[in-house]
Amino acid sequence: MSRFEFSTTRDSKKVRVAYGLDRICGYFIDVTELQAGEGVFILSRDSTTNNRGQILEFMQEWGVPQQHLEQLALDLPLTPLRKVRSQ
Repeated sequence: MSRFEFSTTRDSKKVRVAYGLDRICGYFIDVTELQAGEGVFILSRDSTTNNRGQILEFMQEWGVPQQHLEQLALDLPLTPLRKVRSQ
């Protein structure tokens, strides 16, 4: 299983995007709006009810890093992000 998270702002609202690969659900993405210490689900999708192409579209829409989008497109496990070395 892999799980990754990041926070971003969408329409002046702070949201948390969690995504990854689970042995039961397959690929998944959960988007939660952060309000006064509580989270309100905006989106929750996984491979049990959506095909990989649909999951890929949701992940693109919410700003998942390109490396993970490529791994998902090739049906590979999601691995930690590569660090780019500065020269």
